[in-house]
Amino acid sequence: MSARRESGAVLLVVLVALALLAALAGVALRIGQSGLMGLASERAEFQRQVLMQSALSLVGARLGDPRAIPRDGTPVVLILADGRVEVRVQAAEGLANPAHVRLPILQALLTRLGGSPEQALRLTRAIGAARSTRAIAGPADLAPVFAADMALWRKVQPFFTYLGNRTTVDPATAPGVLRFALMGAMTSAVDLTQTAGTRGLYEIDMRILAEGETIETGQGLYTHSSVLRDAQGRIHVFFTSWPQEIAG
Repeated sequence: MSARRESGAVLLVVLVALALLAALAGVALRIGQSGLMGLASERAEFQRQVLMQSALSLVGARLGDPRAIPRDGTPVVLILADGRVEVRVQAAEGLANPAHVRLPILQALLTRLGGSPEQALRLTRAIGAARSTRAIAGPADLAPVFAADMALWRKVQPFFTYLGNRTTVDPATAPGVLRFALMGAMTSAVDLTQTAGTRGLYEIDMRILAEGETIETGQGLYTHSSVLRDAQGRIHVFFTSWPQEIAG
């Protein structure tokens, strides 16, 4: 009896040990698969970053020639060795800086984008009051003014820049909607002849296009960068957003 019980105990220990080994093997396999997936994800992200940096370098090289790449936000596709990138370059001079631009320009833009005359006037006055009491260095500083007008805020954001301190907008590099708004602003005796030359400040949106995707069908998110191109042609990036959707 005793020998039988010992044999049974030994068998039970062996079975438990085998079960533990099987469980450990399963855990190890899952950890291995998870690790491999993590490595694959890191590799894909690294390749994406390299492609975006390559595209940004190419944009920087082409910005020296105004004919080489549009500067009014018109989308173009760059073909690189590792993929294709949709790029939208906007000269900061062609956008309205809400911290400095003349208020009639803001009012005309808000009206052009669908704001009622009363709404545009109210918001323009609120922006004027805000910039007289605090610095407007980015969207977070201006968004509270539009707290009750979020639909209009989403429409107007793509036409704002926070680079430079211009009081006018350069019609030559302004997006179409803003150019039309400027026509309305000029009836308010806004002088646009003081528009200075380019200072090398640009807003750049980039999006990787998967195989077979076009500008119209692309599903990826954009990465937005604010950059300075110095006199030697070097690009200095001083702001980059997380990948996000953009209007337009």
